[in-house]
Amino acid sequence: MAFLFTRLALCHFASSAEIGFSANPLTAYCFPNCWGNWLMQWFADLRIAYKTAIVPLVLCILLVVLGLVSTSSLRSVASGVDVVTQDLGPSMDNLAQITDAMARLQLSVRHYARSADQDSEQQFSELDQRLNLALQQADKRIQDTQRRQMLAEIGRLHGEYSRLFREQLVPISQQRQQLMLNQLDVHGPAVEKILSSVLENAQQDFNLDAVFYASAGMRNLLLGSQYLYQFLQENQPEQVKAFQRELGNAQNVITVLRDRTSSDSSKAKLNQALQTLDFYKAAASKLVLLVQARNDAVSAMDKLDPQIADLAQQLQQHIMQAMQDAARAANATVVSVSQLFWGLVLAAILFGGLLAYGVGSALVRALGQINRMLQDMAQGEGDLTKRLPVHGKDDLGRLALSFNTFVEKIRRTVAAVAQASHTLENAAQVLQLNAKAAAADVEQQRHESAQIAVAMSQVAASAAQMADTAQLAATLSLDARQSANPPILA
Repeated sequence: MAFLFTRLALCHFASSAEIGFSANPLTAYCFPNCWGNWLMQWFADLRIAYKTAIVPLVLCILLVVLGLVSTSSLRSVASGVDVVTQDLGPSMDNLAQITDAMARLQLSVRHYARSADQDSEQQFSELDQRLNLALQQADKRIQDTQRRQMLAEIGRLHGEYSRLFREQLVPISQQRQQLMLNQLDVHGPAVEKILSSVLENAQQDFNLDAVFYASAGMRNLLLGSQYLYQFLQENQPEQVKAFQRELGNAQNVITVLRDRTSSDSSKAKLNQALQTLDFYKAAASKLVLLVQARNDAVSAMDKLDPQIADLAQQLQQHIMQAMQDAARAANATVVSVSQLFWGLVLAAILFGGLLAYGVGSALVRALGQINRMLQDMAQGEGDLTKRLPVHGKDDLGRLALSFNTFVEKIRRTVAAVAQASHTLENAAQVLQLNAKAAAADVEQQRHESAQIAVAMSQVAASAAQMADTAQLAATLSLDARQSANPPILA
């Protein structure tokens, strides 16, 4: 739009120049076809008020375009920022929550595997719910297909992790706890109590042989229990062999002590101790199997941990890369918007300057032609045959047309006056001749009138004399009548 108005203004300026169209490159640029001619004529027919309004109108249009482009670009930047703030940022926050919950979940699993207490199980349930909630929130926020796949894989591994905990680790830990409470913690103290009783009896009877074997049996039993509890804490295969060896030695020592004693009550106690020790050994062996099963479950869960951590790290890197890409895109958009903004500003200044120059030059040139014409008419010979050029139907074109009409009327009037003056001159000459003839006639009439006046004076004098004579005659006539007719006396 601005380019069109600028082009029209330049074309109008070119058309007002006093050079031929074929020799004017600006005109050749302005008139490529009939459509351009029509536009140029339309621009030439505009009123001056409209032409002067074109510059601010074009600037306003450019400002509106600049505003629209800036708004669109800012929306693009805002869209990129929204991607970071509403998608990537919250996704990163949810991923941090997932990673933190998973780390806490691993710690609770470790603690529960060692202690099997209810608090650890409750803590695992709470952390598991928190992790599920974080996964659900992340699933709602993450839109990228690849990231959703990685998140779905994390959810699947987490589900497998929770299943191993609930279906294997928790039942195994509960069985182990029950085995320790119901069998090991019962049978072990029972054997120890029997051997303590036998040892007291042997000490009272000063039976050194029984004291030695009873003390050795208690020692082996205590060492076996110690190795067993160490195995529960450290889960070393050597500790299994050690407590089995010590329990076997305790069983051998108790058997020897039973065979060497002569007291029936002592034999009965030792037989009960051997039977209880068998129960203890069986419970310990079962406990070893449970611990191995627990370790297998923990090992399976430990295999899932790095997979989840690796996926979480990949997802985090993917989100970080997306955030960096969004930041670079936002920076590129800002740079392009800045370039476009200043480009439009420069274009607006250029178009506005060219348009103002074109419109102003066209108006000033037309006014200059009118001024020069008027000065020539006022100071020169007053050539009334000159006319102002008419380049349109605008105010200047109408002014030129009206001025040309006015000058034509003056020319016609002056021509008529000149013709009338010539006729008047001829009439004046005839009138002068007639005046001379009339003067001669008047002089003759004046001379004749003088003669007539003299004659009239003479006639008047004669008339006066005749009047006096008539008056005298009348008086005489009256006197004669009075004399002829005297008065009669009464």
